[in-house]
Amino acid sequence: MKTNMTVSVDTDLKQKVQLLAKKSGTNLSTLVNMYFAHVVNTGQCSFVLDADAWRQSLELDQSISFDDFSQLLED
Repeated sequence: MKTNMTVSVDTDLKQKVQLLAKKSGTNLSTLVNMYFAHVVNTGQCSFVLDADAWRQSLELDQSISFDDFSQLLED
């Protein structure tokens, strides 16, 4: 069974990821499904959460930090 999901994503970032997916012979939907399956199967993200780099890329002036991945899952 499949379900639809709505996610807000920066337009430029989405276009870049779509292009990379196309070059890899897939599409954005398949790429997201592959990533979700990876997270569920391994219990890990395959990237490092770097709040400083994220803040700089968004040109924000406040820092966000997490002690570990589980903090991101808390409400």
